[in-house]
Amino acid sequence: MKALQTEHGVSEMCLTFAVSRSGYYDWCRAQRKTPATAQLDDEIREVYQEHRGRYGSPRVTRVLRQRAIPCSENRVARRMRVLGLAARKRKAWVPRTTDSRHAGPICSNLLLDREPATQPHQVWLGDITYVATGEGWLYLAGFLDVATRQLVGCARQKRGTVPRKASSSTAIAAANTPAGPTGSYSKKSAPCRA
Repeated sequence: MKALQTEHGVSEMCLTFAVSRSGYYDWCRAQRKTPATAQLDDEIREVYQEHRGRYGSPRVTRVLRQRAIPCSENRVARRMRVLGLAARKRKAWVPRTTDSRHAGPICSNLLLDREPATQPHQVWLGDITYVATGEGWLYLAGFLDVATRQLVGCARQKRGTVPRKASSSTAIAAANTPAGPTGSYSKKSAPCRA
C-alpha cells in the first residue's frame, strides 16, 4: 500500500484491501520506530524481567543509566506504558498474634463470674500486641493488676510463638510480686486460645 500511495488515495486502497485507515496509519507509525527505540524497549523489558516486575520507571531508568544507556525517566515511563509494563506492588506484611483457625477449645472469660478485685495481686489481665520499629516488628506481652491498674510485668521479643511470650511475661510478673494472683485472664495464652 505504501508503494501505491502516490498513485491511489489511501481511502481507496483501504477499501480495496479491506483494511481500516486507522490500522494502516498505526502500521506506518510502527514502521517509523527508530532502531534506538526498539533497542531501548528490549533493554526496558530485560531490566523489568530481571527484577521480576517489581521495578517501575524510576528504578528502571536508574539501572539503564548505570548500564550507560542514555534515557530520561519520562521516556522510560512512556515506553513502559506502551509495552504494558507496570511495577507490581509488594503486599504489606502484618504480623499475626492470634490463630483463629484452630481446633483447640476456646477459653471463657472467668472474670465475668468473679467479684471485682479489691486488693492488689488478686486478678491480672494479660495481652499481646506488636509495634513497628526501625528494626522490624517488636512483640510485647504484658500483665496488668486489675485492682491497682499497674503493669505487673512485661516481656518483649522479636519473634516467637504466643505461648512463649505469655509465659515469659507471667514469669516476670510472678518474680516481681510477693504472691501470684488468685486469678488471671489472658485471651492469647496456652492451652486455651481465643
